[in-house]
Amino acid sequence: MKKIEGFVLLLSLFFVGCGKGPHLVLAKGAGGMSAAHLTYYGNIKSIFIRRCGACHHPGAAIPNWQDYQTAFSLRALIYRKVVVNHTMPLQGSPESIAITPAERALIGDWIQNGAPEGNPSAAPSPMPNPSPTPTPTPTPAPAPGQKPLPPEYSSIGTLLNTECFSCHSNNGNPTSPIFPRLAGQHKSYLIKELGAFRDHQRSDPNAQTFMWSIAKPLSDQQIQLLAQYFSQQPAIANVTPTDAASIKRGKSIFQNGLPSAGVPACESCHGNNAMGNSFAPRLAGQNAGYIANQFAAFDNGQRAEATVMPTFSKNLTGSQVKDVANYLQSL
Repeated sequence: MKKIEGFVLLLSLFFVGCGKGPHLVLAKGAGGMSAAHLTYYGNIKSIFIRRCGACHHPGAAIPNWQDYQTAFSLRALIYRKVVVNHTMPLQGSPESIAITPAERALIGDWIQNGAPEGNPSAAPSPMPNPSPTPTPTPTPAPAPGQKPLPPEYSSIGTLLNTECFSCHSNNGNPTSPIFPRLAGQHKSYLIKELGAFRDHQRSDPNAQTFMWSIAKPLSDQQIQLLAQYFSQQPAIANVTPTDAASIKRGKSIFQNGLPSAGVPACESCHGNNAMGNSFAPRLAGQNAGYIANQFAAFDNGQRAEATVMPTFSKNLTGSQVKDVANYLQSL
């Protein structure tokens, strides 16, 4: 039965990744390693912990790849996103967790060979959850240190605890550079963007991976409540270390623009100190990695709901985008 399952999976992987992924040769894996000797516990789990553990960890609302049965059941999805499309790990992930081509190849060879389990005694320790999230329960439980949700949020309590908090933290101030800070964001902007996720107007890889499936079933009332909840959370200072020279350059662009490149001052829309307003989002303290990813999405036409930014974001160089992002993160 396992041989049949492996053959069917191999065929499915071939049609998904033909011409895009690594060649489907099972004799040897990356670095000359025999693919037949690759196992989850002996070779693959350690990669999942190092490269994917910030999100796919025990207790997270999204699948825990540090559990063999979960990884095995999702092996075709993992193959497509990690090996073929390179959409995982997510865009904007820190260099410290950037996956290598050899590791992608190992994962591909392991899956093509039937995704064997191996000896559990060889398993590395699970990666600690950097932003602990509450264990999902039928009745929403408040996150540690958080006051119980007011009654008006009862209809979205489970959603907050099992989906929103796992990425954005229970107070809307996540430390991961991938996810945006939502605390103190303007309610009107959050409503607009949740609607854009629901309607697939935001189509960058991270939006598709996380927000499309979450936003699709949301009612207008739930969107209103989610926006209200996060807009009322207090924004806290972003203490991520940033180069002082980069901040200075970014401040100049934010306040003065780049007239020679056709880039207006950012503060003309986002306001003094990037506090935002009813039509432009608050950017003060936002994670720099997230901001840089949004510039890429503007340039790639992946944010159809945005009407202003794509007209001049392309006029900024990569280093200038980084400087602006660093400045905003420092506020």
